[in-house]
Formats: sequence, structure tokens, C-alpha cells
Amino acid sequence: MSVFVPMDKTEVLYHFLIVARFFFAGVSFSVYCRYHKLTSAYTLVGSMIYVFSGYALLTGIMRYFVIYHCTKSWLLLNF
Repeated sequence: MSVFVPMDKTEVLYHFLIVARFFFAGVSFSVYCRYHKLTSAYTLVGSMIYVFSGYALLTGIMRYFVIYHCTKSWLLLNF
């Protein structure tokens, strides 16, 4: 995806990917609950807990920050 985004907008792309990752995690959990024929209330509450749990937020957000800073320092060392 970074091929389609200018270099000065890569930070916006990272933020969009973080939000999209959480959105698709919630959608996939909702599809999984629908497959097991759970009611809408249980599906909604379960997907919100799944998406906004502390572990998901910590690993989802920190992953992109670590990749960004590692890549930035690697580029500075090579140039």
C-alpha cells in the first residue's frame, strides 16, 4: 500500500492501517459469532470487548511504532 502513498503521507497511512486492522478484527469476530448463531447483543458486546481490549490495543499500536522507528533509524544509518 505504501507504493500508492507519497512519502510525506506515510504517517497517515500507518494511522489508517491501525484503525482498519481493528475494524476488520471486529468484523471477523462478528462473522464468527454469526456463524455460531449468537444473538446481535452478544455479538456486539463480544466484538467491542475483543477489539478494544488492552492487549489488542497495546500490540496493535506498538507494532507500528516499533516498525516505524526501526525503519527510520535503519534509513538514517544507511544514508
